[in-house]
Amino acid sequence: EERRQQIAAALPEGNPRREQRLAAFEKVTADQCAGLAGLTTTEAELAQLLRNAVAGGDPKARAWQVEQEMWQERRNANTPGRAGATLSEAQLGTLREAFASRDAEAIAIAGRVMANSFRDLTVRFGPDQEPIENRVFMNAAMLLACEYGYPCGDNNSRVLAACAYQGHCGVASLPDYLFYYGASPYDAQLLDRYRTALRQAVDSGDWSAIVIDRGTRSPNSGAYSGVPFHR
Repeated sequence: EERRQQIAAALPEGNPRREQRLAAFEKVTADQCAGLAGLTTTEAELAQLLRNAVAGGDPKARAWQVEQEMWQERRNANTPGRAGATLSEAQLGTLREAFASRDAEAIAIAGRVMANSFRDLTVRFGPDQEPIENRVFMNAAMLLACEYGYPCGDNNSRVLAACAYQGHCGVASLPDYLFYYGASPYDAQLLDRYRTALRQAVDSGDWSAIVIDRGTRSPNSGAYSGVPFHR
């Protein structure tokens, strides 16, 4: 309520931006569990549901499992010089399958995982094999997910939050928001290049534009072994 009052006080009554921000605030802070008050479950039951979904081959459940494994490894990595996580070939295979599934949520999760930094793995892009810009790559995967049905309209949580808390209102979709408010001209061009490469990978299975570079990232280490993501 205090945050709502701050937003209301920042602009005079009658200002259209004030009403837009307040409306967005109401939506972004709405109780997502409304109507489920009588529903009870346990953590063990939820974990079993996830295991069942993974065993059944659900691509978003499998991608989510990889993400949880990555964060667990990151939390457990206490050995000096090896802080952080990596991805196994099996985990990379799961991420490839998530993209190939054309499941919007699976694509969003897989892109979020790949956009992380890893202790001995670098995701590279293009003929010059430049390291990806993590935030831009994650947004590119999200925009691809939009094409496959992810909720990216004016009720998208990022769109609503940007309007409510930053005053970035008046956009009709997440793609509009990212290109208008969320990216510099350079980032916008790179975002489109990443999205095009990811779409090509989904449509044709060609991951040659995205290379997984294995090896430590120390400048004193030996040569990296760059392999296409489709390996």
